[in-house]
Amino acid sequence: MQDNEILILEELEKNSNITQRDLSEKTGLSLGMVNILLKKFIKKGFFKLERLNSKSFRYILTPEGFKEKSKKTIEYMKIYYRRTLLIKQNIERIIQTYGRNRTYVLFGKDKEM
Repeated sequence: MQDNEILILEELEKNSNITQRDLSEKTGLSLGMVNILLKKFIKKGFFKLERLNSKSFRYILTPEGFKEKSKKTIEYMKIYYRRTLLIKQNIERIIQTYGRNRTYVLFGKDKEM
């Protein structure tokens, strides 16, 4: 599961009455991408869609959806834990090479640091 999917699942779990437009704003995803992901989740049985009125829906997390979200969240955490260890190893290598009595400025890509 991609980062975008986890963002959507987390927001839906917080607020089942959220609109697709609000999901788009909160996650930074396009409205079209939010729509595609919601359809995918419903098709896979992770959510049920309940019509509240002619314009509003509620997204209900199913037990299967909760199970999948938990599983994917653990996978996501493992990936970022491994990335954190790699960054730590690189920092330790730099300090061993250049010494402790220096000031270091670190830059990462994709908002890592």
